[in-house]
Amino acid sequence: MTKLTISLPEDLAETIRGEAEAEGTTVSGWVAQRARRSFLQSERKAALAEYQAEHGPITEEEREQVRAWLRRGGVEWPPSRSTPAR
Repeated sequence: MTKLTISLPEDLAETIRGEAEAEGTTVSGWVAQRARRSFLQSERKAALAEYQAEHGPITEEEREQVRAWLRRGGVEWPPSRSTPAR
């Protein structure tokens, strides 16, 4: 584990503290989770761009097929704002 020291605007720091407390985690844990999520999202976007460059844009019909498949698996997509991200 590595310790970092960062500077944040006070209002942002207070928001993060409140979110961490509401989720029952530490500020460090909350920030680490969000950073990890951001990196994964960037990787997914890059993979999608690579796929579409090779195979063309994903059609609305294909998107709906994926949404139906996710719904059958009990996954709401796109997730609502109240659904915790994983």
